[in-house]
Amino acid sequence: MSEEKVKVALSLADLQAKLSTKLVDIKDIGVFSELPAGVYLFAIDTCEVANLAAEGELEDYGIRTIVEVEACTALTEVPEPEDEAELDAHKVKLDEQIGQKLYKNYKGEKLLENFKKDFGFIGDHFGLDDAISVVEQAKGVKFIAEYVLKESKKFKRDDGTPVKFGNYASAAVV
Repeated sequence: MSEEKVKVALSLADLQAKLSTKLVDIKDIGVFSELPAGVYLFAIDTCEVANLAAEGELEDYGIRTIVEVEACTALTEVPEPEDEAELDAHKVKLDEQIGQKLYKNYKGEKLLENFKKDFGFIGDHFGLDDAISVVEQAKGVKFIAEYVLKESKKFKRDDGTPVKFGNYASAAVV
């Protein structure tokens, strides 16, 4: 009986080697989201190295993140309210964003570029120069950012509307 070789998409050792890459050496490269464009206070709930493979599949290590909306100060796609009723509706819309969570896994060929795009500002703030240091420091960090959306030219939803990718723009640790 021959022994089958197990193929690993990305081993833990390979991921750890990749994460030691200096942030400056990682290419800059949008995040899929239902969150409307606006200015938010975010808190990083989870940022960890994890096996991202589905149960029963081969190992596939990467970075798992969960970012929670703590406050919404402005929605860029909503016009400023003109009267008291509109102001109340606007406040409700802002409050609806609080508590939403953005889940994102970073894996595969572009994991470092995508992770740097979203969280490189943490390295800048704390003087960290590699991705593993950012992963280790990120949990619990609060930051304010403009969350901008860009429509995909390539991907569409079942109803034909374009998928929107979100990015943190002008992010800063608070």
